[in-house]
Amino acid sequence: MLHRERDIVWRLIFLGMFLHPTTPLAMSERYLKGSLSAGGIQDDNLFSTAGGKESDFIYRLTPEMEAGVRSEPLTLLGRYSFDAERFTDHPELDNDRMRERALFDLKTSAERAWSLAFDGAFTRTETPGELNAATGILAGRAAAQRLEIDSSLTRRLGSAASVTSKIAYVRDELSGGAGVESRIGSLTLDREVTPRDRLSAGFEARRFDFDTGEEPMARSLTLGWSRRASARTDFTLRAGPRAAEGSVKPEVSAFLGHRLKRGNLSCAYTNSLTTIIGQTGPATYESLAVSADLSPLRSLNLSLSPSAVRVRSGQDASETRVYFGTIAATWRFDPWVALAGTYQFTLERSAPGPLSDEITRNTVLLRLIVSSPGPGEKASAR
Repeated sequence: MLHRERDIVWRLIFLGMFLHPTTPLAMSERYLKGSLSAGGIQDDNLFSTAGGKESDFIYRLTPEMEAGVRSEPLTLLGRYSFDAERFTDHPELDNDRMRERALFDLKTSAERAWSLAFDGAFTRTETPGELNAATGILAGRAAAQRLEIDSSLTRRLGSAASVTSKIAYVRDELSGGAGVESRIGSLTLDREVTPRDRLSAGFEARRFDFDTGEEPMARSLTLGWSRRASARTDFTLRAGPRAAEGSVKPEVSAFLGHRLKRGNLSCAYTNSLTTIIGQTGPATYESLAVSADLSPLRSLNLSLSPSAVRVRSGQDASETRVYFGTIAATWRFDPWVALAGTYQFTLERSAPGPLSDEITRNTVLLRLIVSSPGPGEKASAR
């Protein structure tokens, strides 16, 4: 089934790239850009196991292509990339398509009375833990794929208020594991009450259809407050009850951001519901994430993003704590050439549990990136 859905996403990616000249986009700016990165990865736990860890050095080549259209009424873009990998000590894992990523995004102007946003994404990977972005839960090596389709429609009610409805669909599949379809619908009313404050009220319904036949539902009602505390500091708080599987628990998200002269700092807290690739039943999780993105020099970017997550699985009511993060640096010594290094760490621990229940994984990636600038980057590249 996903092959047909993937074909749909592919068609959407390139829809509008060659529109008829009589359409409103005929006067728009069209662009095409690409990049190629080559590098190596040191992975100390290839199979994400608690004991008997196996390490390897991996060579990776990643081509990427992006095409887009920019105009006054809307923007449209499509992007595709894949990773080809070769292993030094595990040649049986060599794969020319270790992972593939396709993205489609369409947005109309947010300044109009009605605005629309629609995006789709397809990811296929041999390392399914990458799909557990919210929880950081590790997983072994197996073929996995995800299809995401998200759409929203916003109606502006004057200059201070708006109503937004969203519909999302996500399909996860794992070779040898349970698949799941997630359907999410929401309605949000947002209003500016002062030049610095906005209030919101929202309702969201989520349905999870697992291949095992389980179809749990979750509904939440939240109130939100966003405030621009200063010229450089903003925070957002959204909270309310979430009803799922006969119980009521909190649904909370909070964000604090501060803009520096040469960078950004942020802190985010989430208490919500999600699915874990290959597991049956939704899982609740709490996460605290801190992020620092700094540019001490015009050509140098540094970032640090540690996270701590507590996950309660819906499959067996177990609890897992995960600590993971990324340290990255990018040095652009030419408008078209950059050197990037990334260190990723993960510590996954069952709570309570013996030392044997602890999984650690560390990866170091160093790559050289050659890219052509996009339309907004061409002027600065001269």
